[in-house]
Amino acid sequence: MDAVLVPVSGGGLASGTALATLAMKGKDCTKVIGVEPEGKELGPCLKAGARLWSDPPVFLATAAEGIRTQQLGHLTFPIVCDLVEQGENMTHLMDVLFVLFVRYSTYSQGSEED
Repeated sequence: MDAVLVPVSGGGLASGTALATLAMKGKDCTKVIGVEPEGKELGPCLKAGARLWSDPPVFLATAAEGIRTQQLGHLTFPIVCDLVEQGENMTHLMDVLFVLFVRYSTYSQGSEED
């Protein structure tokens, strides 16, 4: 396996996936790539190695409701910073869902709020 794509919200799933991948494959074998909603601005934070978000945290307007949190948690950020590479943001999420439905007859949807 060359890469694992993982959605990044508060960082729990991303850091856990990165740690599990590290334990199974080693850091040099498999890339863990974070996928983020538009507006999260994870890239500059990872490059700086610091939490650059302003307070208070906000929820992002995105179709991917399960990853609306703008900031990573204080405990998960160092793990994500060390083990996860920045990936593409999800600006084309609706286009991808449309292609899945039309081309592959697959219905996908974002997570639902309580």
